[in-house]
Amino acid sequence: MINQFEGPATEVHGAKLENLRLTEDGFRVECHLSPDFRVAADHSSLGLAELSPGSYLISFDGHFVVKPLTPPYITLDTGDISLDPPAPGYMTWTTVQATLHNQGLQDVNSMVVRLYATLEGASPVLLTEEDISLPGNGKYTLVHSWNPTYAGVWAIHAEIDSETTTPADVTIGPFAPARVNVEAERLPKMLNLASQSDAIRLTWPVALLLSSTALAAMSILGIVLKHGRKLMAATPTSDER
Repeated sequence: MINQFEGPATEVHGAKLENLRLTEDGFRVECHLSPDFRVAADHSSLGLAELSPGSYLISFDGHFVVKPLTPPYITLDTGDISLDPPAPGYMTWTTVQATLHNQGLQDVNSMVVRLYATLEGASPVLLTEEDISLPGNGKYTLVHSWNPTYAGVWAIHAEIDSETTTPADVTIGPFAPARVNVEAERLPKMLNLASQSDAIRLTWPVALLLSSTALAAMSILGIVLKHGRKLMAATPTSDER
């Protein structure tokens, strides 16, 4: 595959390349140098011969850059969790977004992340569970709709299943939850009898509405009964037939 391309090349014995990934301006790849590695040719001027055995990240965006490969370090700050609308109400749909960051240079190929909403004093409610990949020095945003079933103070937080995460040397940094105050249900003003004065003031509108509904129902029932009697009178009996 490499022989089809022309240009300067670097030849290394005792090395392994992994996790090649294209970027906006080029590519990046992990390079693992064994204790007995040897550089046979370095026409690309990578400078690998000057390095010690170990793992490195080689990136190219017009020129090569070689850095020591740091293991994944995953964080989720409180400011990385947002809601739209930011102040949700009881039984009102809102969109939750949680952005995870990989502060290390090594990619995470597979990582199961669970996003929860927990009401104070209650068990956590699972919002979503996703198997994601998180690139080195990159981020990933979980997006999910949430309909709070109770008013009160909720906590939005995420957890990572470390047993299924690859590579195994992933470090989980701070995972701060976000506190959300879900407002209570708001009743229409004409039905809000929170005080005695409200009950007295709203008696007439409510009474008129109920009376109108009852009169309409009685009128419809009278029409149905009258029409039924006419049909029965017009239907001949068995003796008449």
